[in-house]
Amino acid sequence: MKPSRYLFSLILICSCAIYVVNGAVPRKINSDEAAQIIKKLSDWYKDEEAYSMDIEIRTYKEFSSDLVHDSKKGYVKKKGRNFHSYMMGTHSIQNSKYKITLDSARNFMSIKDAEQNMWENISLEILGRYLNASSNITVSDVNGNYVLKIVPPINSALKQYELIYDNKNRISKITMEMEKEELAEDGKTRFKIYPKIVFEFKNYSKIPKIGADEFITESYVTLGAEIVPNKEYAKFDFFDLRVNDKLNK
Repeated sequence: MKPSRYLFSLILICSCAIYVVNGAVPRKINSDEAAQIIKKLSDWYKDEEAYSMDIEIRTYKEFSSDLVHDSKKGYVKKKGRNFHSYMMGTHSIQNSKYKITLDSARNFMSIKDAEQNMWENISLEILGRYLNASSNITVSDVNGNYVLKIVPPINSALKQYELIYDNKNRISKITMEMEKEELAEDGKTRFKIYPKIVFEFKNYSKIPKIGADEFITESYVTLGAEIVPNKEYAKFDFFDLRVNDKLNK
């Protein structure tokens, strides 16, 4: 799994139901209630017609540290079926027909059929096993924002997962803490998952700034009997992962 997809999937599995609690006192909930929260947040990102937001991703070498090891900025833009995200050096651009993934850092590009639900990966696929195994899940109200905290069993790689969201079902911050630094692979390279990763979501807007050719497939590849990258991306490793067009030939 690509690091950006892994992170992107972790970023987007979260919660956004509103619970009435007293002050900042956490209220214990079960995994089913947590799943309902996650679904409500997923629905906001899926159903909202147009929006944009900035994302900052920070890593730390120790889960107890406040000293930032690395910081990267990104964004998400959506308008109807059109969608563009940039995180950890990887662009994902989708229109009504195709989805293009563009990784300039590793010279990788792919094209596939558009996903019917761009947010289909906002699910319990990643955290499901932690939710089901954890008996320590809480939600609380802190200064008008809501905090969902998941503490998996002691033998889990994930030490703690905490997210903050508002009463509009929008995430403002996610903090993931691991027991130790992990190494993962995506079939091409190995990459580090640091003991603490923080995602901050800022500058939400319902009027995203979108370039005139941002979602046009031909901005990135040349369509024909065979799809090839445009000159700018000619040296990239290119993978044609389409199914529909190939079946119709």
